Amino acid sequence: MILLILTGIIKATLVSRMAFIFLNILYLPSWAEVDRHFKGSNYNIAIRETLKSTLKDAQDLALSNKRAKAMQLLINIASKEFRKGTIIDQDLREGFNQIANNFYQEATQQNFELSLSLIRTSSSQAFQKMNEALQLEPENLAIQIALSRLHMRRRECAKAEEILTKLKIYSLLSDNLQLALVQNANCKSHKIAYWPDIPESSDESLKLFIYEFQCEKLISQSNPPIEKIKNFLEKMKKLDATYPEILRLEANAVIQKS
Repeated sequence: MILLILTGIIKATLVSRMAFIFLNILYLPSWAEVDRHFKGSNYNIAIRETLKSTLKDAQDLALSNKRAKAMQLLINIASKEFRKGTIIDQDLREGFNQIANNFYQEATQQNFELSLSLIRTSSSQAFQKMNEALQLEPENLAIQIALSRLHMRRRECAKAEEILTKLKIYSLLSDNLQLALVQNANCKSHKIAYWPDIPESSDESLKLFIYEFQCEKLISQSNPPIEKIKNFLEKMKKLDATYPEILRLEANAVIQKS
């Protein structure tokens, strides 16, 4: 009797051990998966090192007065990642925008900021100062986009488009440029086929245009949320009550509501 009980215990133990081994084999990754994992890890490390090296090369080019070459170097990487369907690295975005938008001369920044401060009071002086900034740093992306917006403010949509078309290649890495391209499409009364995903920005200079973008996006809906649109319009008025697009957006929101 005791022997039978012991035999039963041993059989049960063996069965449970076999089940444990089987389950572990079932859920363990294959050698191919393990190999892919470690290759992937090494690959990612190699990519990071390559990116760091490329960003350093781009910074060196920019400091050697070769900003356009530096920007092209980084946009080439972004284009490859985009074609592969890979999320573009945030360090690449930040590195690009730093190189593309930084002012390398104090006089350039002074002219740029003075131009922005003159927009509400003197359009001609704003243009003059922005063009002076552009002459000092013709490859500066922020200046070129700001100049296109000065044209759009005058409803000179074709002139703005001429500037932005040359810059379009950089839109993968510049939210500011994507905003300007949408603004220009609206300036020309073109229907937006694709609304890019543009996040909120801590950059005060972009907030007005992000609110405009959000309004446009909401108005384009079949049943636009009027209260949300009004909220964005109020935010725009607080930033710049003279901004001409506010009246157009208000009119469009009323038309959509009716």
